[in-house]
Amino acid sequence: MNQRVFRQGPTLIQNVLLAGWALAIGIAPIAWAQPAPQATGHKQVAVDIGILKKYVGRYLVPPARVLTVTLEDGHLFTQMTGQGKVEVLPESEHDFFVKDLDAQLTFHADAKGDVTEVVLHQGGDHPFKRIVEATAESLRAQLAEVDSVIAAELAKHPVGSVTAGVVAGKQLIWSKSYGDADMEKKIPADADTVYRIGSITKMFTALMLEQLVEAGKVHLSDPVEKYFPEIKMVQGRFPDAPPITLIQLATHTSGLGREPDNTETWIAKKELASPPLLCPSVFRACCDRSDGKNAHVTRVVIVRRDSPRNPSWRPQRGSNPCCRRERAVS
Repeated sequence: MNQRVFRQGPTLIQNVLLAGWALAIGIAPIAWAQPAPQATGHKQVAVDIGILKKYVGRYLVPPARVLTVTLEDGHLFTQMTGQGKVEVLPESEHDFFVKDLDAQLTFHADAKGDVTEVVLHQGGDHPFKRIVEATAESLRAQLAEVDSVIAAELAKHPVGSVTAGVVAGKQLIWSKSYGDADMEKKIPADADTVYRIGSITKMFTALMLEQLVEAGKVHLSDPVEKYFPEIKMVQGRFPDAPPITLIQLATHTSGLGREPDNTETWIAKKELASPPLLCPSVFRACCDRSDGKNAHVTRVVIVRRDSPRNPSWRPQRGSNPCCRRERAVS
């Protein structure tokens, strides 16, 4: 195992594997020096899994990083923002150490037994406050205000129904429905009312595309046909048109028509999940930002297919990746 030393004044941070922790608390590496000594005097003990579960959560590392503590198969792991996981071993119910590294953690709780912070002992003592996840109870006043605003707006404009929700972390902590799902039959909206979400899905699809790029599985300047060859079946394409790229789909500059020509047939046959570009469509001028369902559903298909690894896309200064040789066609 390679060892490194980091220094800021008298403060020493030992071992390159914990360099991320050091940088996160403001200790910058200024030299690669002699190997650092391994930690000694720590002995692992058994701790009830119920106690370990109390430590699971997120802790704020000033100014804006997070130390995440997870429990996996009875083992406690920590992970700093942008870093890998590091297992921590218990030497008491609230004291933990890292094997072969000079770093320890101590969890502190309040009088009620709720864990409030973790202190990293590494070149000093560095307390990280626990991030308290929002709950309906803690946001009672704010949720009452949200409720009042939505009810008032719907009263002014009774256009049907609205169902609102508030999500904290991964949990839906509050939701409420207003108005009628069926105005003619006076059927009120509820949590099971189905709404057409439309373009709301685009932000999620774009995020998934970015994740594929970060993972090195796609290249934003790749031609769409590389992953979705059905795009070559689109009608109205002129012979010398360059391939549509992923970045063009993501920025609504591919030149595709906003809707397929047989939208009503699609809806009637419930074929929205089928490739829309197999339906008649027309290319529009480059940078005409009217791409709609055609471009969006194509992106959905692409992010769901396995893609080969490619280098990340880097735009050239002053270039517009969508403006190539497209032109309007009739």
